[in-house]
Amino acid sequence: MLAVAGRAMDALCMYDWPGNVRQLENVIERAVVLSRDKVIDLDDLPEPILSLNSHGDSGHEQVLLSDDKGVFIPVGTSLEEAERRLLAATLDATGGDKNLAAKILGVATRTIYRKLNQEK
Repeated sequence: MLAVAGRAMDALCMYDWPGNVRQLENVIERAVVLSRDKVIDLDDLPEPILSLNSHGDSGHEQVLLSDDKGVFIPVGTSLEEAERRLLAATLDATGGDKNLAAKILGVATRTIYRKLNQEK
């Protein structure tokens, strides 16, 4: 049985997947072949997956995620509250950088500002 480390799963979930399911299948197959043990980690993923800018620009930023960080959202939590917790945790992880948080969450920066203004 093969597992996917949390950091690798985060990177896979944040990628745009312009090639859709076929591209995902190819990346997973490659990672299985390259994995040195029974866990797929960031080292087993191709460079484009590791970047926040998945369009292949040369100036992309690296995804730096930690296995020990996350957001706990119990079953029954409203979507509004879940979204608020995720936004707060992402802003905390980025040191309050709204532009980076927007990239990580896959939304426009103005959406971050709008969500923050709704909380007031």
